[in-house]
Amino acid sequence: MKRFLLLLLVLIVLLAGCGKAVEKLADKAVGSMLSSEDVKVEIDSSSGDGSTVITTDEGKIEVASDSGGSVAVPKGYPEDIIPIYSKDKIVMAADYGENGFTIVGQTKDDMATVVKYYEDALVGAESTLVQNFDGMYMSMGVLEGMNYNVQVTDDSGDDEYISFNLIVVPAE
Repeated sequence: MKRFLLLLLVLIVLLAGCGKAVEKLADKAVGSMLSSEDVKVEIDSSSGDGSTVITTDEGKIEVASDSGGSVAVPKGYPEDIIPIYSKDKIVMAADYGENGFTIVGQTKDDMATVVKYYEDALVGAESTLVQNFDGMYMSMGVLEGMNYNVQVTDDSGDDEYISFNLIVVPAE
């Protein structure tokens, strides 16, 4: 699981730019990182834009290969607990099976609207950390038996989009 989470962290950092140069760098970095590991990397180009799919025995990560592309939300994602603000542009989705999910999306809506949406969605949560400052909102805690981490960021490198990152794992 640690290897999978490390890979996921690398992908999230690389997705911050989401441009063609970043995509090529991510493909190269992920490819070389995984070449020595017991994982399978597939390039699925059956859709118009395709996606990069990374499969391990611990789960699956799917990343949109095009800066305008989107991937599907994994089956079983607990949207009734931590809803997804917008499904128009999901740039990365990870399914760890019974160990949880990560969703990275983008929207053209303003940051205040997205933050308000998550503040309302998390009413009743047992929050362990809530931070809201210029350009970033983060909330961590437990809701309905699930640990969550919600981050909303106004990426200074991309004036067009607000990013939201959702991590949901079963509480122990």
